[in-house]
Amino acid sequence: MTLRLPFDAPNIVALFKLIIGTQQDIWEGTKEKPSPTMIGYSSSMVDVCKRLLSRDASNRPSAAEVLKLPSFEMHIKQWESVYQKTQWYVQEFCRVW
Repeated sequence: MTLRLPFDAPNIVALFKLIIGTQQDIWEGTKEKPSPTMIGYSSSMVDVCKRLLSRDASNRPSAAEVLKLPSFEMHIKQWESVYQKTQWYVQEFCRVW
């Protein structure tokens, strides 16, 4: 979402420290701060991504939970409609041939 690597370190030890460290540890002593989320992503999408990337597995939603989120349900319904229309065209095409 930010078009950047999640961890940028000069060596494996520094990379390990970045991965297991806290957000405070990651940026401590550096001039660079985390880049903002790219414009164009909804706050709900950013929230879902943050939850999916949580270090604590108990904080991560399951696939079923993600699919039940209102923003995802809306998109699923739209794709179901497109799929149904596509299926009708395929059946008609096959019937004609």
